[in-house]
Amino acid sequence: MTKGEGIQKYINNSIDLIFSKDNRKYVLIALVIGLVLRLIVSNNVAVLADEMLHGPHAMNIISSGVINLQNECPAWFYLTDISYHLLGVTAIGARFLSLFFGVFSILLIYLIAYRITTPKIAVISSILLAISAYVIRYTLMEMDISMMFFILLGFYYFTKDIDENKLSYYPSIFLGIAMLIKPIALPFIASFVIYYFFFIDSKVGRLNWFKSNKKKILISLLILLLFAMPIISFNIILHEQKGITDVLFSRFFKVNQTIYSSLQGYDKSFSLSYFFSDGIPWVIKDSFFKLDPVISVLGILGIILIFSFSKYKKAKFFVSFHIIPFIFLVGTSLLQTHFTSFMPLLCFGAAILIDFISERLSNKFNQKTLIYLALIIIFIINILIILPNLTSQSAVFKMRNYASSNIPDSALVVADGRIYGGQIAWMLNDKNYLNAQYLEQLIDLNNNLTSKKIQTEIYFLECTNGDCGWGTIKDQPEFNKSMTDLFSYVKENAEKTKVIFGGGGYGEPTGQQY
Repeated sequence: MTKGEGIQKYINNSIDLIFSKDNRKYVLIALVIGLVLRLIVSNNVAVLADEMLHGPHAMNIISSGVINLQNECPAWFYLTDISYHLLGVTAIGARFLSLFFGVFSILLIYLIAYRITTPKIAVISSILLAISAYVIRYTLMEMDISMMFFILLGFYYFTKDIDENKLSYYPSIFLGIAMLIKPIALPFIASFVIYYFFFIDSKVGRLNWFKSNKKKILISLLILLLFAMPIISFNIILHEQKGITDVLFSRFFKVNQTIYSSLQGYDKSFSLSYFFSDGIPWVIKDSFFKLDPVISVLGILGIILIFSFSKYKKAKFFVSFHIIPFIFLVGTSLLQTHFTSFMPLLCFGAAILIDFISERLSNKFNQKTLIYLALIIIFIINILIILPNLTSQSAVFKMRNYASSNIPDSALVVADGRIYGGQIAWMLNDKNYLNAQYLEQLIDLNNNLTSKKIQTEIYFLECTNGDCGWGTIKDQPEFNKSMTDLFSYVKENAEKTKVIFGGGGYGEPTGQQY
């Protein structure tokens, strides 16, 4: 077969699939829609503070020789460093892992749902995850979506192994990778124990499965330990040298907790009282129902439905798989990014509910029409939710693009101290930059130089709305005044070259100077 014949055959097969009754064509459509929406939003949506912590730390981390960081695990930083080298320090380069693994999670939820329920539910699940406003909105410089992909991949292979009455090493390998991306993957390991005790039919069955896989279970545990070694080694070395550990070891093993007390909640470990008093109300008010209300409501109703019918036996494990991690996070760390990991479950539950209702109404209405209608309504609502993220771009990315194209490498950029430090470091990473707080010291040094001086352009970067990312400038009136006075002088004595407007739908008023 020639190359031309091969391409023609591929085109013919694709056309046949589109016009066939094969439901996989809807998965392809879901992948395309999911990719386009995530691509646009990841290039636009305004940055969170943590992104401007993680994003700069990933730059050249491989060449630095660092094996871990004090607040997260190394795999995400290493992979993002590679992404920067391939795609540049851009919005897409920084958020590529969330974009890439977020898209392939659409395919993965289809494969999981296909294995534990029906092809129809699998297709609906994949479409719902493709259009999930929550997951799309949080396609960020964060670890959670990448972690979610590897957890789902581990789950898929574990259920496959159970069906085939064996145990492979894939679940432990993928869970190990998930742990190296983000340590909150650890509670998911306990979920496999739940399966062993509650979903293998009998005590005899459990015993036989254990005996036949005893050696592989031991090797799987060693694989997990091997993946954990960079984290363990880092903490041992750090404790020996400085008497401290990383954030999570400090938090949960109570090692020198006061050092992280300034970080919100990071001096506290799990609390059941916190789970009920703060956690659950926050989840209801500020997480799922705020960011993806329709899929969340349908998903919860679908989960209730799963436990109401015996035909959803395998689906019950997928729900149970998330219980321990959910309780852990709600009682520990209330950040919206952490809960993106549970959206595949809610999409799965919503798919079961949509399928169930459409079947019950099939004697009065066409079932496929009802499913189409439900998905179209959800799609429209979710597009409206993320519309600001789709139609305007963050000033941080506009500034990064401007700096890359317009500021000479020899120039000095003096950045307003009211701009969040991580944003300055990320936007101007390849430029000579200085926080404006230290400008007076630089002038004194310059005036006292006895060697030959070299003239260069100076660019001043002002935060025009008074607080660009800190959220605390209002509590620092003297500092705010010093920056205001400096830039009042600059504006009288320098040429304005660019005004950058806010956008991206979070923390930056769209269309206003930023």
